[in-house]
Amino acid sequence: MDRHISLHYALSTYEIVHLGSRNYARRTRQEYLTDLHQLLEYLSVAGITTPQEVQRRQLDGFLAHLDQQQLTNTTRRRKLAAVRSFFGFLAQSGYRTGDPAAEVIPPDLERHEPRYLTQQEYERLRRAVRHDPRDAAIVELLLQTGMRLSEISRLQLSDVELPDRHDGPQGVGSVRIWQGRRQRLVTLASRVCEALRGYLLVRSADAEDDLVFQSKFRRGMSPRSIENVVSKYLTAAGIRGASVETLRHTFAVHQLRQGTSLAILQKVLGHADRKTTAVYQELARDEMDRQLEEHAL
Repeated sequence: MDRHISLHYALSTYEIVHLGSRNYARRTRQEYLTDLHQLLEYLSVAGITTPQEVQRRQLDGFLAHLDQQQLTNTTRRRKLAAVRSFFGFLAQSGYRTGDPAAEVIPPDLERHEPRYLTQQEYERLRRAVRHDPRDAAIVELLLQTGMRLSEISRLQLSDVELPDRHDGPQGVGSVRIWQGRRQRLVTLASRVCEALRGYLLVRSADAEDDLVFQSKFRRGMSPRSIENVVSKYLTAAGIRGASVETLRHTFAVHQLRQGTSLAILQKVLGHADRKTTAVYQELARDEMDRQLEEHAL
């Protein structure tokens, strides 16, 4: 294999052979190519024109160059992923010896702590929404299941099972949440069961579809409509910097604070990786410390 090919020829081959054989979305392919063209431009300034000339120090320099342009660590990590894919392909295809990108240390992940509601905040939200059965059910379901916006907008009547009234105030129900062809079953506490039951009593009997939450036009609410509803009541409750996703975070943080195991919470939230769920552990500890300080004797 000719190891004296130009970097531009190598990139063209990578695009045709590697990206062409992968089931990447068109946007992903374009982003990879844009990132790699940026790398080649940086290397050309340093007089490097062939794959074999590239060493780890030049790739470290490229990341430093991106940092000087004030790009975020997340953006630089994404660009490094493209660089690793490119040089991994070149090494495996025999266009160069060794992979200089394999040992490059990626920038640290920037920590953006999820916003969650304190108990005082979510109680204010409940009070703000209590006079509208549909909207109260939406808020309660989000707070007590941690469902995603997309999941709650797709929820159908057949996915919800409520306890018989004869089961008393301790009766629990369940909701089936779909992720593609997979599903997870989440328990519904009595409070959210009552909210859902109250809404279903007034839900349009002649709705055009079986989606649980209906608009005034008797059609299932879109994610944007649900988002607008929640935003309206967050504003009414005087809660700033919060969204539908905040209610999901609120559920996770307070469940951990109250003793729910990380493994169970991972299943309820539908996370594939426990590391994603573990983010909430430190927040739960922070919330516990905050409450202890607030209620100190």
